[in-house]
Amino acid sequence: MHLCSKSGCSDSQYFEEFYSYFTTEQAWKLCDPEAEKVFKAIKKAGVKVAILSNFDTRLRPLLRALRCEDWFDAVTVSAEVEAEKPNPTIFLKACCDASLWGSEVTSFKQVAQRIGVKV
Repeated sequence: MHLCSKSGCSDSQYFEEFYSYFTTEQAWKLCDPEAEKVFKAIKKAGVKVAILSNFDTRLRPLLRALRCEDWFDAVTVSAEVEAEKPNPTIFLKACCDASLWGSEVTSFKQVAQRIGVKV
């Protein structure tokens, strides 16, 4: 029997509740309780740390709920850029968000060349 008919909720109601649940910290668990120390050590060493994700607009609220948003120098989300990996546009945006090459970079080819990738 269909879950929605057993539970008494509509398909859309069930979807909305399920969708919203994955914005809460209860739906997620950090893989390592020492993760914060690791990220702080990496940043202290001068390494930029960024997220480039095909997740949706729930990612930022989720990072806040998990209290790990400040672990990252930049967060680039495909839903906000309107381009998903492997589209070069999202990689270019992520590099600019993280100030890796500055706003003067205008193409993915330039980004690739600056990190030594033959194009």
